[in-house]
Parts: sequence; C-alpha cells; structure tokens
Amino acid sequence: MKHLTILNPNAGGYSSAEQDKICRALTGLEGIVFTTPNLADLEQQLRDHCDYHPDILGIGGGDGTFSRTLTAVKEIWGYLPEYIAAYALGTMNNAAIPVGGSD
Repeated sequence: MKHLTILNPNAGGYSSAEQDKICRALTGLEGIVFTTPNLADLEQQLRDHCDYHPDILGIGGGDGTFSRTLTAVKEIWGYLPEYIAAYALGTMNNAAIPVGGSD
C-alpha cells in the first residue's frame, strides 16, 4: 500500500515535532508527505501527483483542512482513495476524532 499525506502547517496543532511523529508512524509504507501552506498550493500539489494513485490519503489539520482537501482531491483526481487517514492537528477536529484520529 502507498500513501499520500498532506499536512497543513497553518493548523493550530501543527509543529515539526508532530510532522516527524506522523512520518515515523508511516515508516514501512511507500509514500509521499508534504505540507501545503494554502489552497492554491494544495491544488497544485494534487495536480502534480494525479498519476500517483495512493491507496491511503492522509490529511493533517483541522476540519477546514479535512473538508477542503477531500473536496479538492475529488475535483482534481475524480475519485477518493480507498482509505483516509485523519491526523488531528487543527483547532477544530470534529472530522478527525470520530474516524479514529488522535494524538
């Protein structure tokens, strides 16, 4: 399985230590981790990786990041990967916590 993990560096709980923690958790999986400071960069990164076809889409941020990322992925790639990994890094994490996201 391979993943593409997107982290929002503007999220309230984001830090380089949290990014390192997420990367360590992904050890052993083929994949890509990147940060996107704004929506335009997110959309460009998704276009740049449209041929990657990950099995797992990782999203690190809050509810806004989660919602915007899923919407952009669906619009740009035309589908959502089979698995979604939610990393609760935001001020509001109502989307991540119910699907198993935690510290």
